[in-house]
Amino acid sequence: MASGTDQVREARVEIPPAKQSSTVDVTEKGLCTAYILWIPPLGLLGLHQFYLGRRGWGVTYLFTLGLLGVGWLYDVIRMPRLVSVVNKDNTDKAYGHPPLPLKHLEDAYLLCIPLGWLGLHYFYLKKPGWGWFYSLTFGVFFIGWLIDLFRLPSMVETVNESILTESLELYQPTAYASKTTQTPNNPNDSISTPVTKRASVHPKAGPYETAPSTYGSVLMTDQDGGYTNSLVTTDNER
Repeated sequence: MASGTDQVREARVEIPPAKQSSTVDVTEKGLCTAYILWIPPLGLLGLHQFYLGRRGWGVTYLFTLGLLGVGWLYDVIRMPRLVSVVNKDNTDKAYGHPPLPLKHLEDAYLLCIPLGWLGLHYFYLKKPGWGWFYSLTFGVFFIGWLIDLFRLPSMVETVNESILTESLELYQPTAYASKTTQTPNNPNDSISTPVTKRASVHPKAGPYETAPSTYGSVLMTDQDGGYTNSLVTTDNER
């Protein structure tokens, strides 16, 4: 009999890999084309962002002239990474594994530094109430905007934790683990009877892992030709 905290063990349940979808465009975006569209005045109007499928950023650049030129200039440095991430995400979508919509600290700062006093970083973090409040008060008279420059890492982390939690609840498959327990039929006898119990899903395990890239794409882990999901069962169920 286990004493104290029950120790856990992992059980692997294989999930067949998804088939390629014929409805998703997997045409790779070209780095040279992206740089050509970055050249002013096209880049200041966000044409390279539209080309990469980042329509929200394209609209933002269109109405702010590339975040007052700050975002446009920074894009010349991060363009190879943007193209790489977009191509990888499109491939994942084609195979039925869309990346989670995680927020990125780099993007948050890119919005906050030039136009944070209008609340653009709050709109990006899906907090429109604070975004409109900052727009009407000029970032609470610029004081709140300056404080946010230091708070931004924790704000992004909190939002991403919420996204991951919701996604795990949505995408984790239902799995069951069959266990055998001793169930007495009468006081003088006992027969080994199979009992099916539901296994609890480990909150930090599963088919989705956060890749170590700057943009935090979430990928499926492929093992032996099948995607795996980690489950947890306690010693009391053995």
